[in-house]
Amino acid sequence: LLFGEKRPSNMQCLGLLLGSAGAMALGVRQGGAGTGSTFGMICIALCIAGWVAGSFVSKRTACKSRLTVMQSTALLLMLGGLQLVAVSLLLGESCAWAAVTPVGWTSLAVLIVFGGITAYGCYFWLLANTGTAVAISYDYASPIVGMGLSHFVTGEEIGFFKIGICALILTALTLVVFGERKDAR
Repeated sequence: LLFGEKRPSNMQCLGLLLGSAGAMALGVRQGGAGTGSTFGMICIALCIAGWVAGSFVSKRTACKSRLTVMQSTALLLMLGGLQLVAVSLLLGESCAWAAVTPVGWTSLAVLIVFGGITAYGCYFWLLANTGTAVAISYDYASPIVGMGLSHFVTGEEIGFFKIGICALILTALTLVVFGERKDAR
């Protein structure tokens, strides 16, 4: 099931479950606010499962590839972008370029540099140098970073629910990383 990799510790499994629950809780909360959908939540759950499966497969086959971390990152981002363009064309989506604000363009640039190039580069490094459970868990920090940026850039209100989710996710990350260190001793 884990493609020959050592099973995550019980502490890491608990952390992965808590982190996934935190991410899903944010999505459910958005759905309850009328800004999400059941179909969207199913898609997110399938994406998480695909990400985890792909992580295990890529870690096992990484030694067969001669790509550097940055080449792997570039390939992943390029193929993902092409898939998104193809799906948007199939769905007949369009963009009103004139309606994009300077804050929107700045947000896009930050996402490309930090959310894309830097984050995926770090992810591939983690995948090569740590257990898969630790590498996968890096993505749990994304909602915390996103909420923080949203608060500071646009003034979005962060209530008790979101603070609680952030605490849950940070607890999950601690369990995953601490579980890895405990196993290494």
